[in-house]
Amino acid sequence: MQLSRERSRAESGSILPLGIGLFLVGIGLFIMSVDIFFLRSTKLDLERIGETLIADSFQKIAYDRFFLGSISDSENEGRSFVPFDCADVIAELQNRLQYLKREFPNVNVVWTSCSSSKLRIIVESRVELPFQPPFLGSLQPVVKATISGGVQRIQFV
Repeated sequence: MQLSRERSRAESGSILPLGIGLFLVGIGLFIMSVDIFFLRSTKLDLERIGETLIADSFQKIAYDRFFLGSISDSENEGRSFVPFDCADVIAELQNRLQYLKREFPNVNVVWTSCSSSKLRIIVESRVELPFQPPFLGSLQPVVKATISGGVQRIQFV
């Protein structure tokens, strides 16, 4: 009986490999979490940049339509938006993009769409991950953000 107990203790082995394995899995999960958080943070930054671009582009629209236009000019899902001339807004957006390139050289506006009451853009940026494995040395993920906006008219009753 005592011989079998001594034998089972000697054969049980060490838990050191299990501990090292769990530690490596934990480190791997931490690194992936940091990279995913970094990509999400970059997307939020791109959304902020895009919203600023759109807001600055609307500075040159004709606000006489805001005050004098009819409410039915441009209704969308119960909201009323100020109709604007897309050419003016796109020209102002192109002007703002020159300043954007100086401040954020790796940010690009890759798509622009304009209707009579809304402006939509897609902003992208190439990033380097904080923890990039050596076998992915040349990988630079592209992060994209879609932003849309318009000038909403508020009815005073």
